[in-house]
Amino acid sequence: MNGCKILEINSSTILKVGPVIQMAEVETLFLVRERTSVPVPEVFNAYTIADYGFILMSKIPGFSLAQCWEFDWRFQDFYCPTT
Repeated sequence: MNGCKILEINSSTILKVGPVIQMAEVETLFLVRERTSVPVPEVFNAYTIADYGFILMSKIPGFSLAQCWEFDWRFQDFYCPTT
């Protein structure tokens, strides 16, 4: 996953950490959450230490982008949950 790790803190909270984590990702999550109906995690805290970024956020159900790239959707019914 490009040098980042996802750590499950508890059943509803994850920590994303790694050298490729940038605060622009946090800003994007805030923007998408505020201006669209696309479900994105709620960010609780975000910071950098040296060259490593940390994002503490809620865990939401669904597929990661990496899983979607690997999945062949042509043979499945497409389902998009409503909020």
